[in-house]
This record gives sequence, C-alpha cells and structure tokens, in this order.
Amino acid sequence: MFNNFHFMNGNVIIGGNVTNTKEMFLNCTNFSKDITIPDSVVDSYHMFNNCINLNANVNIGNGVTNCHEMFYNCHLLDSNVNIGSSVEDCSWMFYNCTNFAKNVYIPDSVTNVYQMFNNCNNLKFLTFSNFDTSLTKSMKYMFNNCYSLNNSNLPNLDLSSVTDF
Repeated sequence: MFNNFHFMNGNVIIGGNVTNTKEMFLNCTNFSKDITIPDSVVDSYHMFNNCINLNANVNIGNGVTNCHEMFYNCHLLDSNVNIGSSVEDCSWMFYNCTNFAKNVYIPDSVTNVYQMFNNCNNLKFLTFSNFDTSLTKSMKYMFNNCYSLNNSNLPNLDLSSVTDF
C-alpha cells in the first residue's frame, strides 16, 4: 500500500474492516507516527519490513496471529511494541533490529519464536508472563547476537515440544 515511501509522518488510521496489513509499510525508510493495528487484522506479515528508521509506538491488535518478519531489518527501531494476546507467529519479528532496546512483553499465545530477536544487539530486557512454550517447535537463534540481554524475567519453561534449538 505505502511500499517504498521514503518519509511518512502523517496520521495513519487503519479501519476496523481491514483483515490484512501484509507489507503495508514495506521499505518506508522513515516512519514516525504511532499506529494501532485493529483487532480485525489477522495477518501483519512484513508490515514494517525494512523501515530502517521506525520511531513510532506500535500496538498490535488482539486479532493478529501472524507477525512473521514484521519489523525485519528495522535497524533504528526505537519504539514501544505491544504484542496482542492472540499472536502466535513471532518468527524473525525483530530480526536485525540492531538498535532496538525497548522492553518487550511476550504473551503466552506465542508459539513460534524462531530467530525472533536475532541480531538485536542492544536489547536489554524481556518480560515473559506465563510464556507457554509447550507447543513451541523451534527456538533456534531466538537470542542470537543479543549481546546486551542481561536481565529477563524467564518463567519455568516447558521445552518438551521444542525440536530445534
């Protein structure tokens, strides 16, 4: 929809009838307005992929289940991201967000965390609340190259279903 915009600072309101925001802001190099994804949206795959300078708070609605590569390569991501309660797929979600240093709350609905924070060099803290990993198959590279990660509220994890570390 707004693919390849170089600067976006106007208000963005996503209507309640929208169900797919796939690649909506793909390659927008600068994005600086807060955005709420309504509960009607299910798929936010690649929504902000390659938005190099994303500086907007993002509230992911409770209907969203797919956040695969949502912030992939958002190198200068400096935003609060609130993950909705129905999100299942967070694979590659923050991959290569090298400057991302905000706290992240991961709801217990998340089942796919493959490379979720890979190369998030400045990520310092994560909060898990009853993070249910009993259905998770792959946690491989979840925290790869997270050099600054030093304090996380990790609950007891059931890793019996994980087949790929």
